[in-house]
Amino acid sequence: MKKLTIVYHYFAHYREPVLRELCQSLSADFELELLADEVAEIPALKTIPLRTFCSGLCSYSKLKNRWLGPWLWQSGLLRAIWHNNADVVIFLGQFNFLSTWLAVVLARMMGKKTYFWSHGVYGNEGRFKKWVRISFYKLSHGMLLYGNHAKDLLIEAGMPAERLHVIYNSLDYKRQKLLREQKKESIVPGIRLELFGSDSPYIIFVGRLTAVKRLDLLFSALSVVNQKANTDIRCLIVGDGPERLTLQQLVESEGWQKSVKFYGACHDEVVLSDLLYASNLCVAPGNVGLTAIHSLVYGTPVITHGNKSWQGPEFEAIIPSQNGDFFEQGSVSDLVLKVCDWIKLSEANRAKVRSSCYKIVDEKYNPEYQAKVIAWAIDGKGC
Repeated sequence: MKKLTIVYHYFAHYREPVLRELCQSLSADFELELLADEVAEIPALKTIPLRTFCSGLCSYSKLKNRWLGPWLWQSGLLRAIWHNNADVVIFLGQFNFLSTWLAVVLARMMGKKTYFWSHGVYGNEGRFKKWVRISFYKLSHGMLLYGNHAKDLLIEAGMPAERLHVIYNSLDYKRQKLLREQKKESIVPGIRLELFGSDSPYIIFVGRLTAVKRLDLLFSALSVVNQKANTDIRCLIVGDGPERLTLQQLVESEGWQKSVKFYGACHDEVVLSDLLYASNLCVAPGNVGLTAIHSLVYGTPVITHGNKSWQGPEFEAIIPSQNGDFFEQGSVSDLVLKVCDWIKLSEANRAKVRSSCYKIVDEKYNPEYQAKVIAWAIDGKGC
């Protein structure tokens, strides 16, 4: 039996479903080993405890992360690559992980197939940064990418298309789908009433509250929408972060307290499923990331800005006129237009909108699809 080793700095909690799917779907052909630390450099980020997760599924070895600002050296990685008998090694493709540069070269010298699991390039890099990234990526036999935009940019930069595999991204799809199937439209008014004291439509944002999320644009747009259309659309902010106090002060100074509710951080998927399902629209004025997938899986359309070079790869799941839309980056007036259009559409054609949202996640943004493409890539068919 062949052996597959996956190397990460640490495995964030939302990686558990895809890791579990890989362990189960590849078990007939591959013995799986995980190499990682268990401590994140972001204190609030929950990681997977390897001993608990790997029991009965796969083997593991702990590495020690040593951060030098943005640069990472993983103590124990080179020794692990030298001593293990892996046929294939998948590295997290971060060029600022200094030990990975040496580890991938060592693995290749030992005859192991190597892959980078990576965002690739965004399109907003300067010339030098882009050159460094692509030079790094060329060290591997192939890449497992989150989106087609990165693949297109890498092909333009001279990387062979056959070495680039789009695996997309995912959350806890099986559990989310089960929760989704238990929902009924009749629960929506009650959830809204509990949140806002009325059955008003509402926009939701779920994520960490940071400056790059540009939630100030959402608040300004909502104020214009309500004044312009004489509506009472509300906004629910689910999450916490360094910008929470600043955003709350903005809402208070502008008199938007009635329209905007700060729910706080929530990690209970049952609660989140209700909050997302009952909302009319998810708006991420900055980069959207996995928030898009989280919203779409519960049938809520997503609006975010349309500048591909400054987006997370999950923006590709949004299909205008079907499950969401894009507005001009930084433009309150264009965001107002898109919000008005989608609030009306989601209220009038709820079932159709939900179906369109579900479709893309069911087809591509789930662990089963990811495991299938990864298996296809590493067994040699994709190289």
